[in-house]
Amino acid sequence: MKKILLLISFSLLALSLSACSGSFAPTSWPGLSIDPAGETAFVAYQNAVYAIDVKNGSLRWQYPQKAERSRTFFAPPAYAPDGSLLAGGYDKVLVSLDPANGQENWQFTANSRFVGAPLATEKAIYAPAADGTLYALDLTGAPLWEAPFKSEKALWATPVLGIDALYVSSLDHTLYALNPDTGSVLWRAALDGALNSAPLLHEGRLYVGTFAQQIVALDATSGEILWVTPTDGWVWATPQLLGGRLFVGDVSGTFYALDLNDGSVEWSITPDGPITSNAATGEDTVYFTTESGTLYAVDPADGATRWTYAVEGQLYTAPQIAGSNLLIAPITKENTLLIALDAQQGTRRWTFTPEKK
Repeated sequence: MKKILLLISFSLLALSLSACSGSFAPTSWPGLSIDPAGETAFVAYQNAVYAIDVKNGSLRWQYPQKAERSRTFFAPPAYAPDGSLLAGGYDKVLVSLDPANGQENWQFTANSRFVGAPLATEKAIYAPAADGTLYALDLTGAPLWEAPFKSEKALWATPVLGIDALYVSSLDHTLYALNPDTGSVLWRAALDGALNSAPLLHEGRLYVGTFAQQIVALDATSGEILWVTPTDGWVWATPQLLGGRLFVGDVSGTFYALDLNDGSVEWSITPDGPITSNAATGEDTVYFTTESGTLYAVDPADGATRWTYAVEGQLYTAPQIAGSNLLIAPITKENTLLIALDAQQGTRRWTFTPEKK
């Protein structure tokens, strides 16, 4: 618990120093995403973005080709419907890349750092920044709104688009519903703690975790709070859905299965450390990682452990399912950046470690 609290404190300090010199290079954890075909993994970590072949772990490309100390990446790259890849950096630059070769399409420079991943739709890109600004851009990187939306504190979470509203979590303890065309506020829900993660939108409801040690369900149309379930610690992740249950962990090291309708705890387990990332849900298995470096595969019905896989390091990044592979992005002394496991058995298939340049 001490480690995660130190990491969170350092992250908050790093953001508070966002106006400082570009020579400040904070530590980060990997941001991992998968292309829609499940063939390429994109990892943003420290000074570069990597594209890795899911079949064998070979490097397809790296951006920039030679890592630059002035550029640091936190957020998972976002695959856009137009076939581009978006990566936001701690250098205040959002870059659009060709996912086939890593060539740069365009850049957009903001007034603050990008820590959360952007949301890309068929019409727009919504990019949250660390000073509380949400930028709306067209697919060429040009601003769409007359003025960006601004919350009182940092935006670390990817926005979520509903039928006629854009939902934005803020560290100012508020969940916002915005008009996606103008950025005007449709409603706001004041909660008891900071919101670091995106809400889950499902059938007219929003489910979100808070630093007030709560999971909250809200009406997506009005923002009315429908139920609140207390947790043992801060909730850093977005609840995930499988079979009528919500699955989420907290930084005290408890993992929960909640009833979707009323938030009652169906079961909970205590693994070997704090949980900071989203779970991944397969057809009949739930996967989650701990700061202590263990990946758990559990039965969604009762939380029984099916298998575990441990690394000599930490796991802060959400696991990703790509076909029959389960991908994890650890932080290790060996600088192993990505590990592919058999999703059914938990046996290792390959690892990727960047070459030093």
